Amino acid sequence: MKRRRYTAEEINATELRPLGNGAWDVVLVGEAIGRVRHRYAGGGRQGWEATTPNLIPVSHRGEGTYAKTRQAALVDLMLSLGIST
Repeated sequence: MKRRRYTAEEINATELRPLGNGAWDVVLVGEAIGRVRHRYAGGGRQGWEATTPNLIPVSHRGEGTYAKTRQAALVDLMLSLGIST
C-alpha cells in the first residue's frame, strides 16, 4: 500500500469485512490495508490486535499490551501505515 493522504470522508467510510473466527479485513477506498482480530493467549481473549496485509502485528499505541476494542486496533493500524487526512 502506498502512503497517501485521505479525505475524512474516505477514512470514515472504512469497511470492516468479517472473515470469521473473530477477524475482519480492513478496507479503505477499495483496498485491503490490513486486519483486526481478537487476540487470544493463555486460553482466553486478551483484546484486539491489528496486522498489516502481510499479517505482521502492529504495535498497540494505547494502554496495555493489546487494544481493548476493535476500533482502537483499527486506529493502531491506520497510524502504523501513516494514514492521515
